[in-house]
Amino acid sequence: MSFLLDGPLLLGLGHLVALAARNNPRRHWLPHILGALILGVFYATSVAAFTDMDWIRPLLVPPFVFGNPTSGTDWMVNSGVFHFQVSWPPGKTVTFLAILGFVSYPFWLYLGFWNGQNLFGRNPKQSGLIGLLKV
Repeated sequence: MSFLLDGPLLLGLGHLVALAARNNPRRHWLPHILGALILGVFYATSVAAFTDMDWIRPLLVPPFVFGNPTSGTDWMVNSGVFHFQVSWPPGKTVTFLAILGFVSYPFWLYLGFWNGQNLFGRNPKQSGLIGLLKV
């Protein structure tokens, strides 16, 4: 996970949660459970990478990441695209921006869920915006 990739990934997973909730008869609890699991995995891996924990280092090699990150903090901030000099512990500005990034995770997931409900419909009887494309 990296700050550049987490938002779009959470957005896409929100779409999948909306689709799963639409097709499940017990859908009233399903989005909450799936959302909690997704956010738990994202927070565990992203915080571990940002704080450069030992157990995440084996995942910081290609094919899992782009470029050649020197640490988990480097990967979270640069995402293999940028070349900012970041090491652990980061400065106050980087830490503040990281906290903002972590706080935005539920927003991205909910935005994907809301958009997915509009695309796919909220229950099996609704077709959503995708239904407009069916001929």
